[in-house]
Amino acid sequence: FAEVSNDLFSTVIFIQYVTSSYMLCMSVYRCAQMEITNPEYPFTVFFLMCITTQIFYFCWYGNEVILE
Repeated sequence: FAEVSNDLFSTVIFIQYVTSSYMLCMSVYRCAQMEITNPEYPFTVFFLMCITTQIFYFCWYGNEVILE
């Protein structure tokens, strides 16, 4: 099952991972340019936390599939 799942989803998950990583980098850059008093700052930080969590889930469950 793990081999079939890996073959089926590896390309899609790779594209999602690369896109999320790019969005993470751009958001960190944007946060670095903002002042903390900017009203958009908390939303950008929340977005960063969501993207980081998404990448964490890919890594966590990918590791679980490898261990199977």
